[in-house]
Amino acid sequence: MTFNMATKTAFHAVPLQTNSNKRFFKVDKLLFTFILICLLNPMVTLSQNQKKIDSLETVYNTSKDDKQRLRALQKLFNATLHSNNNDALEYAKQGLALSKKTRLKTAQGDFYRNHAYYYRFLPNIDSSRYYYQQAVDVMQKAKPGKRTCWNYEEYATLEILQGNFEKGLILLDSSMAVAKKLKNGLLIASAVGRKTTTYIDMGKFDLATQQGLKSLKILDTLKKPSLKGEGITLGHLGRIEMLRGNSEEAMNYLLKSLDKFKEINNTEWLSITYNEIGNLEIENQNFDLALENYQKALTYSKELNRPDMEIMNLANIAMTYSDKGDYKKALKSMQESVFISNTIQSMNNLIVGHNMLGEIYRNDKQYGNSIESYDKAVAFADSISALKLLEEAYQGRSLSYEKNSNFKQALLDQRNYQTIHDSIFNLDSAKEIEELKVKYETEKKENELLKKENDIVVLEAQKKKDDSFRLILIIALISAILIGLMTAYSLRQKIKRNRAEKEKLDNELSFKKKELTSHALHLAKKNEVLQEIKAKAKELKYSNSSSGYQQLIQTINFDLKDDNNWENFKKYFEEVHKDFNNNVKKKYPEVTSNELRLMALLKMNLSSKEIANILNISSEGIKKARYRLRKKLDLSSDDSLQDLVIKL
Repeated sequence: MTFNMATKTAFHAVPLQTNSNKRFFKVDKLLFTFILICLLNPMVTLSQNQKKIDSLETVYNTSKDDKQRLRALQKLFNATLHSNNNDALEYAKQGLALSKKTRLKTAQGDFYRNHAYYYRFLPNIDSSRYYYQQAVDVMQKAKPGKRTCWNYEEYATLEILQGNFEKGLILLDSSMAVAKKLKNGLLIASAVGRKTTTYIDMGKFDLATQQGLKSLKILDTLKKPSLKGEGITLGHLGRIEMLRGNSEEAMNYLLKSLDKFKEINNTEWLSITYNEIGNLEIENQNFDLALENYQKALTYSKELNRPDMEIMNLANIAMTYSDKGDYKKALKSMQESVFISNTIQSMNNLIVGHNMLGEIYRNDKQYGNSIESYDKAVAFADSISALKLLEEAYQGRSLSYEKNSNFKQALLDQRNYQTIHDSIFNLDSAKEIEELKVKYETEKKENELLKKENDIVVLEAQKKKDDSFRLILIIALISAILIGLMTAYSLRQKIKRNRAEKEKLDNELSFKKKELTSHALHLAKKNEVLQEIKAKAKELKYSNSSSGYQQLIQTINFDLKDDNNWENFKKYFEEVHKDFNNNVKKKYPEVTSNELRLMALLKMNLSSKEIANILNISSEGIKKARYRLRKKLDLSSDDSLQDLVIKL
């Protein structure tokens, strides 16, 4: 048994509005289409072919990734919801079990909602309401997201279609609150759009128009335009004007809506919008134009493989032919509609369809066929206790018996009709009292809503001030960042210059160290050579008494005592080891100039022999000099004189 989304609820609800099926399709088919659109939701997709279903089942049965398996089950549910409801329910059960096993809260919410869809279209309102509540509860425990909004909106749709407008509006407010936290303009517009259709259903067209225009305004602010959202909202405004009797304005809105759906090639909404335009043409008594638009809607419905929509389009075509008096074509379209209803086993659609067939047969004076159609409607309606539909079946059959001159049966059916009518009247009276209560609560809620909207105006003004202040802060921050970047760049350039300068100084210092070492070694070598020459000269003196030898020795002695070489060395040393002499004098003021020379040569890490040659004293003299220096520097036998001097 298959349950379609639109027609089941629509055909079930429509007889509550009037006792005339013909009147329904001339005027209340507007409500029929409106309910269809209310029931459309983000999760419902088109029927898929068997190849696609087989492919998805393969993914589910073979994949080891639980998330991938859950996605496959969701797609399988969507694909079978309008073609095989038993399979759809099984996929929903499997998905719920797997999501509980994997503890994925959002997936649990999705499959609770799928259960709710199934029971809503059964219809089993109590079960549907239970699963919607479960979906909402589990989503509240997860991180709020767009699916949370979908749950609230679909739950709201269920309550609104049951006449629980107040609860529906509360649920839509909850959806809007989540959408605002998410800062998702499209979801906010969707919730406002649902409020629009709710107020249409309540007959509050001013509030409906207000909400519709508000939805358009929100959609206009989106960075990425939503042509589908704009088209749906324009359609809402078109229906409002149709109900107000403003045909020209209604057509203007509907044609704009149609253009949006053509631009994105949305076949589903093109079908719905063409059906709406057909309804408007019926109101204007333009039957040929109405048929033209209904046929376009039917073509798209068949392309979508949506039997629920085909039933609606065929019924509208049938009643339009009936209005024109072309009963042959009317019967052909209506029989096709009933055939599809029977194929998908939609009981409510079957009852309404047989009631309408009975009326068309009666208008065509085929009273026997008319009574036969009503007989089927009575049997089906009685089997599911559909009182409103049973009431219409008795009334229609009574009229057909009367036309067929069977007054006894006509009277009996009239009494049956009256009994059911009185029963429904009592139920309606109780319902009217409840509706008055709801109306009071709704008006109270609307006043609160107006107050909130005024508060929003104040908050928006404050927000503009805050935005201006925020803009100033941003500009100041950007300026500070730019200044910081410029400063950082300047420092970076300075560091680069300093690094280059340091490298230059390091190179110069290295060069001077090499010069100092070379000079010291040269000085040591020179003194060593002079010492050797002096020694040889002394030998010559004793072997030769020439006075020239004495003069040579004196010259060499003079050169050995010459301080110029030492002064040159001192100059190089101070360039390499800046402030060494000053640091020694400050720390050890009692150090003599000769001891300072010794410390300078130790600083260069020269050997005792090299130091002895430079200072022109013996190795033994160096040892004594080092000993005296150690005592003056107060060093123990374990302390290294060389290390101390190098660290200075």
